[in-house]
Amino acid sequence: MTPRTIGGEGYSYTMHDLHPRDGVRWAVGTKDGRRSSTWRMWGDKKGDCYLSMRSIGATLKVSLHRDRRCSVGFTKEFESKKFGFSSRHWHRWVLPGSPVVKGFQILVPDSDLAEFASEEKEPMAWIPAPGEGRAVVVTVFIAEPPTEFSWVNPEKNGNLLGTMVCRTRATWAVHKNQKLDVNTVKMIEENRAKVQKRGAALLKDIPPIGLRTTLFGHHSDTDVFFIELDASRYAYGNDENSSY
Repeated sequence: MTPRTIGGEGYSYTMHDLHPRDGVRWAVGTKDGRRSSTWRMWGDKKGDCYLSMRSIGATLKVSLHRDRRCSVGFTKEFESKKFGFSSRHWHRWVLPGSPVVKGFQILVPDSDLAEFASEEKEPMAWIPAPGEGRAVVVTVFIAEPPTEFSWVNPEKNGNLLGTMVCRTRATWAVHKNQKLDVNTVKMIEENRAKVQKRGAALLKDIPPIGLRTTLFGHHSDTDVFFIELDASRYAYGNDENSSY
């Protein structure tokens, strides 16, 4: 199904017609300059929704299922390489029963944007870099039934990236620019040593340019998020220009 533009911003799909290769795609920054990885949100006619980052798309996935049971962790294809984790799922949770709920968040700090080559051939949105000390926050919302979805909701919570609608639910993603709070900065710094140690061991033979990673966290059992980081700054100790 070919995406249709909504008011010049975002894409809308009917999940029943959505090809697995399609979906809502976006990245932060500019194609020829400092940027994030490309993210994709897609789904199926049952209402299941998935999220992945292109740089590690075959490795990690967020699943927001129709029955409101959700998980984040390694893909089935990567399960055999889970590097000592007892389960491929890092975290499981059940979405609240409210008609409209927040499903997942992705934070991209300005300081972790980097220049690297990547060929994007599919339609996608480019979100402007947030600026020093700030981050772009992408939030995925879900409405059940889909009639609970209102264009007012995306406008209140950020700029619309795209929507996916099926008979049972509507899913949409919005983005906004916000200052990095003290707790988020602390979380990144506290986990940097772990990323350096694990990254140096696992990624020593991979060229550092364009290497991305994610830091997973949750404020509560149902308030979960990824922080996208420039792995070359951590795994290879190249962190001279930190500006959190």
